[in-house]
Amino acid sequence: MPPPAVPHGMCLKVIDNRNMKGGMGSETNPLKFMNQDYNILQEYYLKKGRGFEDEFFPPDPRSIGEGLLDPEDMARVKWIRPTKLCPDAAEFIVESVSRFDYSQGIVGNCWFLASVGALTFQSKFLQKVMPDGQSFSRNYTGLFHFRFWRFGNWYDVVIDDKLPIIDNQLIFVQSKTFNEFWPALMEKAYAKLCGSYADMHAGRVSEALMDFTGGVHIHYDLKTAPTDLWEIMYRAFQSEVLMGCETPQGKKSEEELPNGIIQGHAYTVTNVYQVMSGRYPVKLVRLFNPWGKKEWNGDWSDGSPLWNTVSNEDRKQHLLDDNGEFWMSMEDFLRTFDNIDICCSYPDFLEGKSASRWTSKYHNGSWVIGSTAGGCTNHQDTFCTNPQFWLKVNEMDKACEQGQSNVLVSLIQKPDKRNRRLAAHHGIGFCVYAMRSEGKLGSSFFFSRYPVARSEKFEAARQVMSFFRLEPGEYVIVPSTFYPNEHGEFILSILCKNEIHIQKDTERTENFLVDLVGESEYKVVDAEKLQQILHENLLKGMHLNEDILNLMFVRYGGASEQISLEGFICLVMRLNCMAKIQTDFKMPPPAVPHGMCLKVIDDRNMKGGMGSETNPLKFMDQDYKFLQDYCLKTRQRFVDEFFPPDPHSIGEGLLKPEVMARVEWMRPSKLYPDAAEFIVESVSRFDYSQGNIGNCWFLASVGALTFQSKLLHKVIPDGQSFSNNYTGLFHFRFWRFGKWYDVVIDDKLPTINRQLIFVKSKTFNEFWPALLEKAYAKVCGSYADMHTGRVSEALMDFTGGVHMHFGLKTAPTDLWEIMYRAFQSEVLMGCETPQGNHNEERLPNGIVLGHAYTVTKVYQVTSGRYPVQLVRLFNPWGDSEWNGDWSDKSPLWNTVSDEDRKQHLLNENGEFWMSIKDFLRTFDNMDICCSCPDFLEGTSACHWISKSHNGSWVIGSTAGGCMNHLDTFCTNPQFWLKVNEMDKACEQGQNNVLVSLIQKPDKRNRRLAAHHGIGFCVYAMRSEGKLGSSFFYSRKPVAASGDFQDARQVMSFFRLEPGEYLIVPSTYSPNKNAEFILSILCKNELHIQKDTERTEKDFLVDFVGESEAGYTEQVDEGLKDKTLFRQYSDQNIFYTMDSSKDGVLSLSELQNALEKTGMHLNEDILNLMFVRYGGASEQISLEGFICLVMRLNCMASE
Repeated sequence: MPPPAVPHGMCLKVIDNRNMKGGMGSETNPLKFMNQDYNILQEYYLKKGRGFEDEFFPPDPRSIGEGLLDPEDMARVKWIRPTKLCPDAAEFIVESVSRFDYSQGIVGNCWFLASVGALTFQSKFLQKVMPDGQSFSRNYTGLFHFRFWRFGNWYDVVIDDKLPIIDNQLIFVQSKTFNEFWPALMEKAYAKLCGSYADMHAGRVSEALMDFTGGVHIHYDLKTAPTDLWEIMYRAFQSEVLMGCETPQGKKSEEELPNGIIQGHAYTVTNVYQVMSGRYPVKLVRLFNPWGKKEWNGDWSDGSPLWNTVSNEDRKQHLLDDNGEFWMSMEDFLRTFDNIDICCSYPDFLEGKSASRWTSKYHNGSWVIGSTAGGCTNHQDTFCTNPQFWLKVNEMDKACEQGQSNVLVSLIQKPDKRNRRLAAHHGIGFCVYAMRSEGKLGSSFFFSRYPVARSEKFEAARQVMSFFRLEPGEYVIVPSTFYPNEHGEFILSILCKNEIHIQKDTERTENFLVDLVGESEYKVVDAEKLQQILHENLLKGMHLNEDILNLMFVRYGGASEQISLEGFICLVMRLNCMAKIQTDFKMPPPAVPHGMCLKVIDDRNMKGGMGSETNPLKFMDQDYKFLQDYCLKTRQRFVDEFFPPDPHSIGEGLLKPEVMARVEWMRPSKLYPDAAEFIVESVSRFDYSQGNIGNCWFLASVGALTFQSKLLHKVIPDGQSFSNNYTGLFHFRFWRFGKWYDVVIDDKLPTINRQLIFVKSKTFNEFWPALLEKAYAKVCGSYADMHTGRVSEALMDFTGGVHMHFGLKTAPTDLWEIMYRAFQSEVLMGCETPQGNHNEERLPNGIVLGHAYTVTKVYQVTSGRYPVQLVRLFNPWGDSEWNGDWSDKSPLWNTVSDEDRKQHLLNENGEFWMSIKDFLRTFDNMDICCSCPDFLEGTSACHWISKSHNGSWVIGSTAGGCMNHLDTFCTNPQFWLKVNEMDKACEQGQNNVLVSLIQKPDKRNRRLAAHHGIGFCVYAMRSEGKLGSSFFYSRKPVAASGDFQDARQVMSFFRLEPGEYLIVPSTYSPNKNAEFILSILCKNELHIQKDTERTEKDFLVDFVGESEAGYTEQVDEGLKDKTLFRQYSDQNIFYTMDSSKDGVLSLSELQNALEKTGMHLNEDILNLMFVRYGGASEQISLEGFICLVMRLNCMASE
């Protein structure tokens, strides 16, 4: 075990060193909450000349939250900027900041406002929380920011200044000066941090006090308070502290007592003072009610005659204003109030002597189910598995008082939910044992010893703390939850008058985490700076090609597009480890997919791995089976917190406020008790009609889906009903940008007057259409996010296959034949009419403009002696049919045979026939989606081969724009394609290649996603590596996607002769950041790989060849014994240890898998690696396992 003075683990050391120097997350360099950068946003909106509006805390009911306002009041809320409320008069701060500037509004956040009152006394903390330079005049953009400490880090929180009002009055905190707005804006910023204004309702004053200081919290229960509490408070008031207190709960909410005190209420401690009443000293406490009124009326109150008994000097403290502030004696304070909280940077005030200085240390930790979540001492067999922290208390300084408490331990649990009121707190506490350094302690130690100190009780609270005495010596601190197997993260803080050393006790193992790089001058670096550092300092002679650089930058920088110090160290570790692998071999032949990750993913999907149609990913990490079992065991109905039954899920702009206020979310089992059915008889396109949302594109696709039972069962899994094992939980599956997802929903549906407001079932008690629509709305972000779209989008999300688009004005002459063969195959077909002058304008012929239809059949009849090619279409409205030739009432049906007349439609149900000629004249485009386009050829012997690649355009690197920008066009990703000779069975002369380019969305909500103009070009070439601008100056493309479109997808269908080609996907304008999927289908055998520069060290190589021989040619013989990739041994271990056969490893399965490789990790390293490679999913995928084993092997070889 390393000496106690050295913190254990690279990450902790880096973070400690970084914070000591004012790094990311410190009070001088806070993290950006929701990744919103105040300076960047301010500069952007100044240039744009318009006001900022916060998409992450929008001015709508979501930000107010549920249950705070009645629906009728919510409908009256308007969000107004102060500059509109008080034109030319609005001020951020009038004169100065004071506790008398505000009074509490309609939300029960006295705990927050009492803390704000304390904050106004401490200018140092105030300027930390409320940065200078904000106003409604100079550089005003409607943008403000505040800073708060949350669970170990400081955050800078950005907001817009739109405030909720009713009848031109603020509904939450009110300013007493009409044009002063700092209280309302600070409250809004804290509401954003909590999740909504409703999430601020009810709380403890200690919570906000800590979030304003980020320091030490000391809690005193006044029923057991120390005898010198007033003296402690007095010294505290002379220091930089914030103090707040709370009254006990009454029988009613905020009940007012006869003495003027409000029960269940928070107050600010604003002064501590002693007066002489006659000849006797009286200890007083001054308090402030954040309501701005309702004061104590007993002794030493504003009207008390006792003020006549004091000196003129003391009488200056006498208060006369009815402003919520009052004095009371210490005796009355102890009798009347329940507790007091003190927050500060350091508790030096606890002792009368300034020579006694406190030392603080803190550790982050976690309780992991099945590993380090052992529960309290009631569970002796597992208690020892909890995290254990070794503490050494040195001899106390002579200047410090003896005999008093000298150690303060605080345990804070981190929330498990984004929204404060939804966060579930476990019962938490800790025990302290005397010990000697013995490594990790087992159950026998705890069976035979009693703790020397502990938290008083286990509390289901954000924090527990205790203040006690420890003699010099060695101790172990064991933080735990009350019950075992409760997952959570925590911060353990220890303060001591003595010098202390603390570290987490672990088994003696090799230290895998080492500091390869010391403290860097860089806090964060961008891609250019990263490349410079790597080339100049660390990897001399190594040059990363653009793919590897971008991959590493995205992998270790994430959405922030910057590399932090920890990320930089992890990146350097990985590159150093990978540099040990000999790579002086030739590029593998084109038949071998390029890159380990691509090969692993391909192999995995062939075996039905995670993200495939047979083993979809869990959308929002919600596991249907787990939730179903949980709800069955607890006998409760499922309510989806990620798509809650509230206005947020309906979305903005879809319903008027007065209509939204009438919406009631009801389960089918409540709408039709004992009658609700998921599916009545069978699934049909006639089961539904479109509701109060413009999603005909989605419902037209659903109509096509009902024809293909194989695809239908993929999207709508079997075994769902309102009877057997009913829990209000349903699930559906959709393909989204390369992966299949299983989407979980509850069955609460939006209704008005007990009628569904979106898709409606024609059979009153059938609900599969409404539930399918709700699941897709969740994927899109809300019901409003489904308003308007292209039929191709939903068709692709139902198939995950090939998409073909035909513009009917330039359709091939054999389109009807293609459609006919397609209908005989497993395909979905939809079409759209051109846009009209008005939204969904209905033509005299019955066709609706700007509308989507389903192609439900393709058929040929003989009219007289002439064949007529027909197309049958379905309007998802369930009405409004074509009334021309071959419509339901057309006399042309009298000219066909009896057999053909069976196709004649008579019902007014939205379905009709029309000739292919009328179809081409009337409709604008048609889309076909399928698994494989074999139907394109008349011969079944010709089969298509498909390949796909994921890629990205990165600003400043691989985002070169279209051919209009030839100087940068060459920097776009380039894909080498080889088309082999065509099979003799395939027809010659026709199109043989289909290229599809899909861009991934940049936003969670579909309607907010901005699509760039995208397209691609195809060039004839020979394999020359990465091609520069000179190549593109001298050549023209042999094929292209046509016009660049601001769409989710572009595709093109063309002919390529056998040979080598280069495909260059790009955005229209350069420097557009986005990810994409490039798919190529060909009748011929094809090979494709991403072309990269040929460098000395190409780090992403195929560690696994097609055979053992291929493997040994690629990897140095001396390294073979150390590398776990030989003969797919890592994959074999993964699949063998995956006992649940779900394509991922749990923590216990990972431990078994690593032991199978001969590695034994202690619990700290195992948990760290599990979190590092499993992330929020708490599961290790095959790629994650391979990367983890690579890293451990490389590190073990150093």
